[in-house]
Amino acid sequence: QSPWGMDRIHGERAGADPECDVVSRGPVSGRWKLTVILTEFIASLEGVVLKAYDMEHDVAGVDTIGVGHLITDSEHDSGIIHIGGQAIQWRLGLTRQQAMGLLSQDLKEYAACVDHSVKVPINPNERIALISFCFKVGRRALTTSTLLRRLNVGEYGAVPGELGRWIKNGGKVVKGLINRRQKESEMWNTVLPVT
Repeated sequence: QSPWGMDRIHGERAGADPECDVVSRGPVSGRWKLTVILTEFIASLEGVVLKAYDMEHDVAGVDTIGVGHLITDSEHDSGIIHIGGQAIQWRLGLTRQQAMGLLSQDLKEYAACVDHSVKVPINPNERIALISFCFKVGRRALTTSTLLRRLNVGEYGAVPGELGRWIKNGGKVVKGLINRRQKESEMWNTVLPVT
């Protein structure tokens, strides 16, 4: 079983169905919903931190909590994060449920970027891999990438190799990024059961 809770199912590319929810595999209106599979997949890559910690070794040098949530200046000054409409005092820590809710909330902008930028049909697993990639590298990096350009001309098979090029930080190869890109490539190549 995969680390995000789904058995890997291999097969030919299935046609994308924008009316299908990845989790329930039932009809939904509009684009795919952010799902438990997506949030659990990204949490397995990022880790879940329930107490704020200082990313002083990170290039950005910002506080982070939950699953890669960068605490904004206003959140830092007020000590409050809004999760699902509720004001949470982040300095007291988060529950796992709050951390996952915050991740789901944060992922909306990255999912929207993927949905807007990808011009060819993609399967739910491919969408999850791209949202994960976008969450880590940023929206601008995705939208200006060779990966997106190649995908948008139908070169689906080029995506894992293009993901594998994004393994450096500050010009140096980072083992954690190698591992993440491998997991994203595996997700890209995993056909999730969708009816």
